[in-house]
Amino acid sequence: MFYLFPSICAFLCVALILSLLDKYEIGNKLFLSPQTIRHNSERKLIRIGGLIVGFIVFIVLVIHNSFVFDKRTITLFVGAFAFMFVGFLDDIKSLSWKIQISLQSLIVFFVIFSGINLPFISNPFGGVIFFESGVLYYIGILILVFWIIGIVNVLNWSDGMHGIFGGISAIASITIGILSLREDVFQPPVALISFVLTGALIGFLIIHLFGKKIIIGTAGTNFIGYIIAVLALFAGAKIGTALLVLIVPIVDAVYVLFFRFKNKVSLFRADNSHFHHRLFAIGWSKTKILLVYYFLTFIGSLLALLTQSMNKFIVLLTYGFVLLSAFAFFTKVAYDFKKVDRN
Repeated sequence: MFYLFPSICAFLCVALILSLLDKYEIGNKLFLSPQTIRHNSERKLIRIGGLIVGFIVFIVLVIHNSFVFDKRTITLFVGAFAFMFVGFLDDIKSLSWKIQISLQSLIVFFVIFSGINLPFISNPFGGVIFFESGVLYYIGILILVFWIIGIVNVLNWSDGMHGIFGGISAIASITIGILSLREDVFQPPVALISFVLTGALIGFLIIHLFGKKIIIGTAGTNFIGYIIAVLALFAGAKIGTALLVLIVPIVDAVYVLFFRFKNKVSLFRADNSHFHHRLFAIGWSKTKILLVYYFLTFIGSLLALLTQSMNKFIVLLTYGFVLLSAFAFFTKVAYDFKKVDRN
């Protein structure tokens, strides 16, 4: 009940609020955005889902009588809402990628010097690498900056079809929660945040998938991506675990960057080169695409929870290679399909 009740509260609050917003079209003028090439939707979308998820998660934790806000968790949420604010500006003003990355970097440096750090990582070849002093301290800071900004933007890029971002994030969040309760980690506060976030995301998904008008928005992807990235650090610096759970959007992002570089177009310009776009192009239904994404992410979650150190490193490389090969195959299929269709 310690974890279940607040998670259910977050689920019900998010689902109820978003259903009312969707029914009465509240926020249409302020949050309404035109269709972009990233989103497979015929209607204009309201980017308010992430704001509701973020505030509900925070409020549920505030009123939970057993959750204590210490310096670490305060810094966590200050950074999360700062990321949300940057995303909100993008939702209403369409910030350039340079401005977004610059603001995100400033926030990350702020939270680092406020106490969130990367004390160590597991060496896949054995032992632990500590980032406590000297050159390794600055290497740890550099890794942390790339880690947080990378996870936030990789998850943001996955938000191109209804349900993908919310489902992947929910699986990642519940995986971190389960990991936090393992005997070798045992971080109940991290587990509580993770499970409350999972409940809120499931509440969002129900309205998002059936209403199909309210989306998470950049404010939401920033907030949730940042929370997941930092919680992975709190849960014993489980970077390998998070990489495995998020392997689908990570491999997709790597492949898209390679595709754009190869075709000499901007690496940060929104387009329809993502994996879900290619599956959609060859006739896959949105439901089928979602199930494939969820299944592949679930497999990554199981592998992350069942493997350790060197084995996890090998599994990560193997699973990543398999997914990359699959993406390349479906890219070829999609290209041939379009070529035949044009003829």
